Amino acid sequence: MKLPRRRVCLLHGVEYGGCAMRARRPVCLAVTTRVRCGYVDVLHVSGEVDARTAPRLGGALDASLARGTRVLVIDLTDVAFCDSAGLATLVGARKRLPAGGGIRLVGCGRQILMMLGVTGLGALLPAYASLEEALAAGPRPH
Repeated sequence: MKLPRRRVCLLHGVEYGGCAMRARRPVCLAVTTRVRCGYVDVLHVSGEVDARTAPRLGGALDASLARGTRVLVIDLTDVAFCDSAGLATLVGARKRLPAGGGIRLVGCGRQILMMLGVTGLGALLPAYASLEEALAAGPRPH
């Protein structure tokens, strides 16, 4: 008899396993608005951004847009994983920003930078080396 493999969420230390357990796997994503100054919001994202957690990220982005934010600086330093659902959520928010607004990514890991390069979305979602650099960047055309 083959025993099911056991896995542990690296962020929460919660054990999960094969297909039967996948539905009970914790949602490993947190989004906090760390700074709000004028029309710029800085959101800190931590965890995994995938099909299960992208709606949570989308909700945080929508809340910022509803407050009249024109520039979203998204700190991805603590993001362990991002798939196409996460990328689609960022692109969707970018399309809803007013003219002259934009999304600036900070702290992108190698995997996220590779996704931006392969998809050609690096110009739409520019990545910056630091939060200070992203905040100092001038406006980009919509």
